[in-house]
Amino acid sequence: MTSKKPSLIFVILLSLILTITIVSAITANMGNARMILRAKPGEKVERYIQVNNVNDVAININITLPQNMSKDITLKLKDSFFVLQPGEEKKAYFTVSAKKDGTYENKINVAFFPADAKKGAGVGLQSNVILIASGNPDATEDPAETEDDPENTETDVLGGGENSPFNSVYLWLLGATVVLAVIFFGLMFLTKRKVNVKKKSGRSG
Repeated sequence: MTSKKPSLIFVILLSLILTITIVSAITANMGNARMILRAKPGEKVERYIQVNNVNDVAININITLPQNMSKDITLKLKDSFFVLQPGEEKKAYFTVSAKKDGTYENKINVAFFPADAKKGAGVGLQSNVILIASGNPDATEDPAETEDDPENTETDVLGGGENSPFNSVYLWLLGATVVLAVIFFGLMFLTKRKVNVKKKSGRSG
């Protein structure tokens, strides 16, 4: 009975290592992680998010808009879903406009998923788009404040970045570790109990 304990421990540790490896396999990388745009009310501005696949596997990209946008702003995606092969990159275009003066901040969600679902969990980033709508935008424009540069990159692994909507991946990993630990100690307890029962049976016999 005791000979099974090392193999049991090995199986559990191997499962934990495989879990960590799978979750950490995907890296999210994009440019234009933060944009400050200026326009007149009603003027439509077109910009893009530079999405890069720095992984060695094909990646599905899913881009979504926030659900709590102001009714005074219109934000539309031209590219919401596409596939990037290893090393590929793509400019995901969108348009934004405001109905009246004001400062509007919205975060566009960019999710990275392996094309083969067996090769890892999803990871995500957000592009922070700030639109300053003014009847005379040139009068208040501060060049030092404006950021619209594809080299302004954001990279995230395991969804742990500050701008990432996928921080729950960490919780998933923690939960999986706890579950494995509970299973391990539960099996150890049952094994020990069986051994004690057999010992008592042997003595009573």
